[in-house]
Amino acid sequence: MTHRRGWSAPVWVLLATVAHAADIPVAAPKLSIIARFQDFVPRESITFVAADPGVTKGAGVDPEAISVRFHVEYGKYYGKGVWPVAAGTANGWVANDEMIAKYVYPGDEPTTIGAVKKLIIRPGKLLKLNARRLGATEIEINPHNTGDPFGPVYTAYCVTNGVEENCHCSEFPVCAWKEVSGGLGAKLVCRDGTGDASCRASCSDVVDQGATAVDNCSGLEWEKKDTLPGSGPDAGNLHDVDNLYSWAGSCTLDATVLCQPDAASSATCSAQAGPVSGCGECGVGDGTCDVDPLGQGAITTVWDWLNQVNAASFAGHADWRLPTGSGAAFFGGSVTGPPSELASLADSECGYDWCLHPALGRAIYANYWTGSDFFSTSALTVQFGNGFPVSLPELTWALPKSFGGPGRAVRSLP
Repeated sequence: MTHRRGWSAPVWVLLATVAHAADIPVAAPKLSIIARFQDFVPRESITFVAADPGVTKGAGVDPEAISVRFHVEYGKYYGKGVWPVAAGTANGWVANDEMIAKYVYPGDEPTTIGAVKKLIIRPGKLLKLNARRLGATEIEINPHNTGDPFGPVYTAYCVTNGVEENCHCSEFPVCAWKEVSGGLGAKLVCRDGTGDASCRASCSDVVDQGATAVDNCSGLEWEKKDTLPGSGPDAGNLHDVDNLYSWAGSCTLDATVLCQPDAASSATCSAQAGPVSGCGECGVGDGTCDVDPLGQGAITTVWDWLNQVNAASFAGHADWRLPTGSGAAFFGGSVTGPPSELASLADSECGYDWCLHPALGRAIYANYWTGSDFFSTSALTVQFGNGFPVSLPELTWALPKSFGGPGRAVRSLP
């Protein structure tokens, strides 16, 4: 994802701008996330340290007005986390002056999900956070469930202090993950972080455009569905949430040959997915292309549907495509590679679920097609959960191309 808070003025100018967030790249020597069980009691912690002259907490000196949110993006789907620290002395702030801001968890060891034990901000010198309890896997990062980070791990330490907000952002290009405690835990250790000017970990900028939603974090514009889940499919409505499509049909005289119903859909499939099985038409002696060979109610192939979306100049554009898939996956299994574009829709800011931003409309509980081929007869999908305004992208799956699933069109912003 690319965070698009552009800034061309020096940092100190932005810091003086009232109620405008500054994204400050800071070098961070260490991030560690540990989840282990000792005598079946969780002993979990997260530690983050950044030493950099760019560190600031803002000009405010009221401990009732300072709060912090620590964001982590793990580099792979199901790898986001947010650890919040509320404002106020009653919530644990013991100092906020020109020299230091300090928070200590009020009471004994934290028992609430995602709680922070201690944090310190020394302007021009140091940021340090220690959390003693990780959240459930639906909210925070549990390295035992996430495994190796595919790609960098990003952090954002966002400090709100009165009318100011500053996000101190770091990127850890290489992190080491391993299981510990005889398989009863795991840890992630990242060292030698560099400054992240894009502030990837904290980006949340989805704008409702009516028929579409623009995600300025990823630089993508998404099609929105315009009907309620469960209201029934409508082949005449290209944006009905219940419509299903196959990635490829099969030829009627030789079902082993996967196909597209016409030359136009064949060309669109080949242009995005490459010369793979299922992008061609039926040949001589193969019969005609059955777009719903499994009898699941597929209206046509997802490529034919995409052509119709572009022919209609949906939302004034004719460059709609299918989202990309993830890296490696296996049939009926979970993602093991870089996240797909569909997974970029996950937003951990909404409570106990990983949510689809409300501006992105509705989804059905189903596997949404990507444009990525997988071992010839399958293609990658991303599974979404409950069908109301927020939904839960759960797993990447490789499914047979003749399977009936929904599509969600996307385009890259110029």
